[in-house]
Amino acid sequence: MTTEPGESVIALSRAPGAWRDRLRRYRVMIDGERVAMIKRGQRIDLPVPPGRHTVFLQIDWARSPQLEVDLAPGQTVSLECASTNMPPFGPGAGAYIDLRRTG
Repeated sequence: MTTEPGESVIALSRAPGAWRDRLRRYRVMIDGERVAMIKRGQRIDLPVPPGRHTVFLQIDWARSPQLEVDLAPGQTVSLECASTNMPPFGPGAGAYIDLRRTG
């Protein structure tokens, strides 16, 4: 990965052990735009301009909660995603994909 001077980085990892969606990729959305796809066990570094960004992941009709990150110039923030045991709709529905800040 190469970044321009002053750029920040969102380092996103996807847990390798989840059974659900093991052969499928999640769409990585930053500020409402699809910027990448991430597969099970993968880590990707996403250069972004410094400032506040909204991040979430999506697969079909299901998605993670939105997570806001505020990055200073040159800062890296680490996030991790994984599938959950929650159903995507119906009784007991919740976040289908977990997204959280690590480290």
